[in-house]
Amino acid sequence: LNALTLTIVASSAFGKGFETTANAKQIVCRAVTELLEVVEYRSVRLIDQIPIVSKLPFWRKDILDKDSREISDFVDQIIADRRYNRSTSLSSSEDFLDLLLSAIDTEGQPFNDKEIKDQALTFILAGHETTGNLMTWATYVLMTHEHVLQACRVEVAEG
Repeated sequence: LNALTLTIVASSAFGKGFETTANAKQIVCRAVTELLEVVEYRSVRLIDQIPIVSKLPFWRKDILDKDSREISDFVDQIIADRRYNRSTSLSSSEDFLDLLLSAIDTEGQPFNDKEIKDQALTFILAGHETTGNLMTWATYVLMTHEHVLQACRVEVAEG
């Protein structure tokens, strides 16, 4: 489910999958999963509220740093490829990245790469969780309401 939700989010946000490197899908899926686990672990323990403690190399800081870097590198590559026309969206309409690249701030300036990356990372992480929760809930509803499942089967068969 993790890989599927990330694929859905990547294709809707960037108009492409994980083709940037041979094993990008595995790297990003693992990194997002680990990153969310570490963030949850640290937030429950309020580690980041103590400035000196949050800098120490324990409480999974090494995992947090490594996974953040891998996800960041993935998004940097996608932004650079699109900005310099080394890739195009698979979508026939504008995707989220196209909108960010063409957006302007309140002062009439285009977003810089850091601002675009920050927005894209937020979209990926929030979209991943939301999509995963939606798919879990939809599966539950389909499995507990036979008439809804049958209606979906008919709709898919009719195509």
